[in-house]
Amino acid sequence: MIEIMMVVAITILLAGIAIPILSNSMNSYRQTAAVSAATGAISATRFQAIMRGYPYEIIFTSSSMSYQVYSETSGATCPPTFTAVGSAVPLPSAGGISMTQATATYTFLSNGTVYGAMATTSPCLGAAVPTLQVKNAVKSNTITVSGVGNVSTSSP
Repeated sequence: MIEIMMVVAITILLAGIAIPILSNSMNSYRQTAAVSAATGAISATRFQAIMRGYPYEIIFTSSSMSYQVYSETSGATCPPTFTAVGSAVPLPSAGGISMTQATATYTFLSNGTVYGAMATTSPCLGAAVPTLQVKNAVKSNTITVSGVGNVSTSSP
C-alpha cells in the first residue's frame, strides 16, 4: 500500500510540474500561429495588389481579433474608395492572444509599395507604415512591413 501511495505522490508531483510547462508551450504555439496568419495575410494582400494592378488594403482590428481585405474601386480618386473583399477573417485568439493597437491599416499600391491608411483629403498621401504587435502572456511579436512590402517579425 505504501508503494502505491509513493507512486501516486510521484505522479502528482510530475503532473504538477508538467502542466504549467505544457500550458506555456501551447500558448507559445498559438502565438506563433497568430503571427504566421497575420504575416501571411499581409504578404497575400501585397501580392493581390501587384497581380491585379490596383491598390489593396488590409485592416487588422483588435476588438474582433480579425482582419479585412479591401480593394480600391474608385480608380485613383481622392479620397480613395475601398470595397471589402469577402468577409472579415478571424485570427487565432485562443490562449489570450491580443493586438496592442486598436487597428493597423496597410495600403499596398500596384507597384508593391506599402503605406499606412490613405489620407481622405487631397493630396491622398499614405501615412507611415504601422507596426503590428501580437502578444499573449508567454511572448510578444512585432510585425514590421518595410516600404517595399517585406514582412518581418521580431521578439522584444
